[in-house]
Amino acid sequence: MPHPEDRPVARITGASGGLGSVTAQALTADGYRLALMSHSGCGDIAVQTGGFGVAGSVLSDTDVDATVARAGGFWPHRRSCLWSRSAPAR
Repeated sequence: MPHPEDRPVARITGASGGLGSVTAQALTADGYRLALMSHSGCGDIAVQTGGFGVAGSVLSDTDVDATVARAGGFWPHRRSCLWSRSAPAR
C-alpha cells in the first residue's frame, strides 16, 4: 500500500446521492483519498470513506472552488481527478 500522501485525490460532487456515494466507495477501494461535495455536506459517506465532505452546489463556482482549495490544503497532492454528476437542465 502506498504512503497515504502518495495516494491520488478524487474530488466528487453530488457525492451523497446513490451514484456519487457508490463512486466514492469504489475510488476509496482503489486507493484514492476523497474530497466530497453535496448539498448535505456528505457527512455519512465522508466518514465511511475517510475523506471529508463540504456542503455546496456544483452550480456555484464559489462552492466548487472552496472544495478544491480545501482538498489542496488538506492534502498536498500530485495527482487528482474530478468526478461530477451534472445537474439537470432547468
